[in-house]
Amino acid sequence: MNQFQIEHTALTALKTAFASLGVEVSHFNRSSDAHGTRIEFRFVDNSEAGKQLATLDYNRKATMVGMPPDTLGHQFVFKKRIYTIRGINPAASRFNVDGERDDGKIFRFPADQVAVSLQAAAAVQLNKGR
Repeated sequence: MNQFQIEHTALTALKTAFASLGVEVSHFNRSSDAHGTRIEFRFVDNSEAGKQLATLDYNRKATMVGMPPDTLGHQFVFKKRIYTIRGINPAASRFNVDGERDDGKIFRFPADQVAVSLQAAAAVQLNKGR
């Protein structure tokens, strides 16, 4: 079994196990070196309390990196691709916003770049309303 088959099998098993608890599991990151493969997963509590807690945590972190609060789940454009904001890592020195591409892959972006893209999208929406 190769590393991709192992990754797929592990993700499938985790999704099945946690689905009964109302927790979503998605692939986050994979890296390999001479010692083996490291697979990271993202767990999301889809209960109402979990969503509220995640939003409060995101808003707190957003202000720490200069992002507007209440933008979790908003979309932004980078190189003609649409990404959805999934989280913030204020400890990262530069690439501290997690954006999910339409194929489910997570990428990291600088907060200032995402904030500019969000402002541009808001301006387009404002002009459409006229």
